[in-house]
Amino acid sequence: MQLTLSKATAAGTLLLSLANLTSGYVVTVFQNPDCTGDSRDINVYDNTCHAPANPGFAAFKVTTYGSGNQRAYFFQAGSCGDITNAHSWWADGGSDTFLADGRCISPGAGHVWNALASYWEA
Repeated sequence: MQLTLSKATAAGTLLLSLANLTSGYVVTVFQNPDCTGDSRDINVYDNTCHAPANPGFAAFKVTTYGSGNQRAYFFQAGSCGDITNAHSWWADGGSDTFLADGRCISPGAGHVWNALASYWEA
């Protein structure tokens, strides 16, 4: 079978799209601010925003880094929204806080995050 340029381009675009979906970071979110209580893993795909079921989560641990130039955003108020009002860190291993070393990251007692996102930045 011979591929034409347009078929090859379409196949390449599909592969890049699928690769993009697998480049998200993974965190384990917790019910309590000291990383105890109910927990679950969330894979936040690149260029998406994920709003877990209410009442949100009080802390997280990084499980897997995202791809290069990927930034993680955590929203306290409402859902996915204005990134200028979010906590954010480099999700590609370039942060001194967002590290896959077992540390517990929390917005503090009495606060929860309601959504988390991943966006590529230059």
